[in-house]
Amino acid sequence: MELKEYLSIFKKYLVFIILCFVLGIVLGALTTNLLPSGYNLSQTFYLNIPTPSNTPQSENYDGFYAQERARNFTDTAVAILESSDFQSEVVIETQALLVKKLAPQVVRLTTIAQNRESSKDLMRKTTDTYNRKFTGISLSPIASPREPSFKRSSRKIYAAAGAVLGFATAVVVISLKSYFRL
Repeated sequence: MELKEYLSIFKKYLVFIILCFVLGIVLGALTTNLLPSGYNLSQTFYLNIPTPSNTPQSENYDGFYAQERARNFTDTAVAILESSDFQSEVVIETQALLVKKLAPQVVRLTTIAQNRESSKDLMRKTTDTYNRKFTGISLSPIASPREPSFKRSSRKIYAAAGAVLGFATAVVVISLKSYFRL
């Protein structure tokens, strides 16, 4: 195909391309309303795991299986913190709690709330509730938390990404339609 043919196809489907482009911008901008925004507070925690003391010394393979045990306990702790039961117990409607495993026995909690105090209270409530429920395994802060900062997703960036995605979708659909002569 030559450039003239491409331009004629482009002119023929110009309305469809503009429609996909505008739809991408609108959907990209509306996506920012669905993402959590507010005051973010992140803190890193060390997961204290109890050591088994009831096995005889000759049968104690704790050193051999320590990393695997730590990994499993951390995965379990993350699953508990992300569970809907635990989240419904500590988080209210305008708040969010995000959990990320950084390494075995190291977890980062991020709270998102409408104001600074609510974000700090949610972090305190989360750690207190977890430590109260699971007495043998506890979350200990590694460092003192920073002051909560306000974060919101950029509407312009999401709109631009939506525009690019809408244009690319239109081009792919038109290419397939022209290729298969539909």
